[in-house]
Amino acid sequence: MSKEQGKVIKIMSELVRVFFKMGIDDLKVDVRTNALESTVELEGDVSRIPVARIVHLKEAIHGARQLELEEYWNLAGGNKHSELDLVGALVDEAEVEHDGDTLRVKVTRKA
Repeated sequence: MSKEQGKVIKIMSELVRVFFKMGIDDLKVDVRTNALESTVELEGDVSRIPVARIVHLKEAIHGARQLELEEYWNLAGGNKHSELDLVGALVDEAEVEHDGDTLRVKVTRKA
């Protein structure tokens, strides 16, 4: 496994953890990688989830990629949302769509 694949696995794991913590236990995960980019997409049922939690997720994950943070992934600490904020800093693009009872999160990391 390459170092890049390891980063994609950590990003995916953190997003799954966030979905579970939000109370989303019916979800789909799709991971795609190629030489140019990697994408992680999650979709889940949010019919019982307060909208405020979804808004926080949108805000936290839309950070700008910060290359200097990549080596410090395992050192993330502080508040309970610090790792989600770090996911936002490790990806180039993030899409969060909330359509009725469905939440879809897609993050893309360029090679």
